[in-house]
This record gives sequence, C-alpha cells and structure tokens, in this order.
Amino acid sequence: GRMGEVNVSVATMIPKAHTPFQWQAMLTIDEIRRRQRYIRTGIRSRRIKLKFHQPELTILEAVFNRGDRRLADVIYGAWQLGARFDQYGEVFRYDLWKEAFGGCGIMMDDYLSSRDYSEPLAWDHIDTGVSKDYLIEESKKATELALEVVG
Repeated sequence: GRMGEVNVSVATMIPKAHTPFQWQAMLTIDEIRRRQRYIRTGIRSRRIKLKFHQPELTILEAVFNRGDRRLADVIYGAWQLGARFDQYGEVFRYDLWKEAFGGCGIMMDDYLSSRDYSEPLAWDHIDTGVSKDYLIEESKKATELALEVVG
C-alpha cells in the first residue's frame, strides 16, 4: 500500500499567567529559530510535514499572556498603525507592533524576562482557586526535573 504523510505542528512553550511557568523567561526569537532549525534537521523523512509558529508571533503572544493594562495602549497603537487579523501569519506585521510598543514607551522584554517568586504580578488579584504557593512549589519541581533530565 501507499504510505501516508504525517503533519506535525510544533509550538514554542509560552510561560503563561496562573501556571507554574509564569516566573520563567520566554525564549528569544533567535533561540526559538535555533530550536526550530534543530528539530527540522532532525526530521529526515519527507513523509513528515513540520509546521512551526512564527517566532515573532509567539513572542507577541507571550507578551500579551503576561501583560497588564498598559498593553491596551499598545493594542490601540498597533491598530492605528494598521495591524489587523494578526493571528494569521500571512498578514502579521511585527514591525507595526514594535513601533506601537516604542510609541507607548513600553519594552517587550519587560514582559518576557524571568521573574522572582516574590515579585507582584499583574494578575495576582485574580482568584483562580489555585494558590500562589502551590504554583511556586510546582515551578520548583519542574525546574528540578528539567535539571535532572539535562543533567
């Protein structure tokens, strides 16, 4: 019989609010690209079709996942500059978003860097039913496990 194809979509992990990873730094665009290349070179079969999210779109998603109310001005600024339907890669314009952040005097890196457990987070006031102490313990366990795996 004829062999089929396998489609594989690979997304970069984003440290999101209300998770044990909310204190972790987001990967840089260059590091995301490096890891995507590594995966692509490791898959040699032509029957496996790899799809990756755009690194710039991933970075923007990470910013908004850990953002605060100041980002409302950035969203409005990007809209004024012409950003529309940016979840679709073919119309996404990262340059407009960088300009909007700059116009508001906001650094994306402020939302992408690692955070200390004691640092107040913009979403701390939202009660999800999961305590911050529990998330911290889970974060520490995940870090320990990652160190064991790496080695």
